Amino acid sequence: MKRVLWSFAMIAVGFVGGALADKAAAKVIEQPKMDALAWKEIGPGLPVMAAESWKGAGGSYCTFDKFPKGLVVPTHSHSNDVYSIVITGQWGSHAEGTPESLQGPGGYQIIPGGVKHETKCGDASDCIVYSCGKAAFDLKGLPPPPKK
Repeated sequence: MKRVLWSFAMIAVGFVGGALADKAAAKVIEQPKMDALAWKEIGPGLPVMAAESWKGAGGSYCTFDKFPKGLVVPTHSHSNDVYSIVITGQWGSHAEGTPESLQGPGGYQIIPGGVKHETKCGDASDCIVYSCGKAAFDLKGLPPPPKK
């Protein structure tokens, strides 16, 4: 567990350090409001929205992700690790065959690349999550969106 936390901390420092180096050159402090974020659908037929926060080399990224309350994203995987911190709502993912575990604000999770899992936003309120990855985000294994 300590190794996982240490890894998460080092990756976060790397992301923050890179972002700070970029911002230091511009000497501008950015403080966008949540209602000013440019939300975009992350995939066809999936009501999850993302707002880019930072983009780095090799597809590395940080985004705010918005999940509607009660949404269950069926079993899927990602090619690369995804690191997430819950901002609002009760949200989480669980691997096949393990119990559901939702985290509240301040909770976080690390999804290793290739692990099949289901993701859920609790029923009480929409969820906003801050997620980062070392390489481009993708979704693998979801069924095709329903035809309209």
